[in-house]
Amino acid sequence: MISPEIRQNIITGKDVNLNSLLIPNYEIPIKKKSSENDDRLMRNLSLDEFIIAFGHFKRIMCSAFPSRGEELELYLAHIVETANIWPYKFFEYHRMFSAKCATMLLQHNLKIDWLKGDFELHQKICAGSKVNSCSFCSSTLHTSAICQMKTSNQHAVFTANSSKGSDSLGRDIVWHEGQQLCNNFNWARGCQKPYCKYLHVCKLCKAKSHGKFNCIKAQVSTKQGQPSQRPAPVKKQ
Repeated sequence: MISPEIRQNIITGKDVNLNSLLIPNYEIPIKKKSSENDDRLMRNLSLDEFIIAFGHFKRIMCSAFPSRGEELELYLAHIVETANIWPYKFFEYHRMFSAKCATMLLQHNLKIDWLKGDFELHQKICAGSKVNSCSFCSSTLHTSAICQMKTSNQHAVFTANSSKGSDSLGRDIVWHEGQQLCNNFNWARGCQKPYCKYLHVCKLCKAKSHGKFNCIKAQVSTKQGQPSQRPAPVKKQ
């Protein structure tokens, strides 16, 4: 059973520790230092525990604001996706994001859309950390046990590409400040992933505002490579 005080904190937009939603009949201590020293509140939740605790959070929030159901459901989906890629960082991201949302709402009266998340915060926490990926193709969408490349000739092709510094599509792999740049971000369509494990930086000028496809340097080099078109000389009669 969740105490009325915690329910009220959820509805009013305060930062709520999801650990407290898994402790039966948990009461918020009067003294703040008491809660800070409670080991039960300091533990990082597993993904299964997070889903259960966030389910309690969502039901309480939607009892007062039914329209937020889809927003919170999609946020949970993004957290699950993050946990599958960065199993040791998803809960840290949630705690910092939840605290930021509470601060912006209570101090500045600004509501952050949980569906959109915080890309910069996500990159700051997850970039450079250990990624849970397939050992054959480095994909984060499946495990090594069910990878098709495990028993196919594609494995050899992929290994050859990797040794040459290119990805599975033959695109050059570029690193910047110890992080691999996102090739999708530097293509025409851009990166469509809400939480990408690669760095979103232009391959040419290293700017974060655009990819290689929209870079001014790329447009200038293309124009310089084109032959100049001079008017044909006029023949004298």
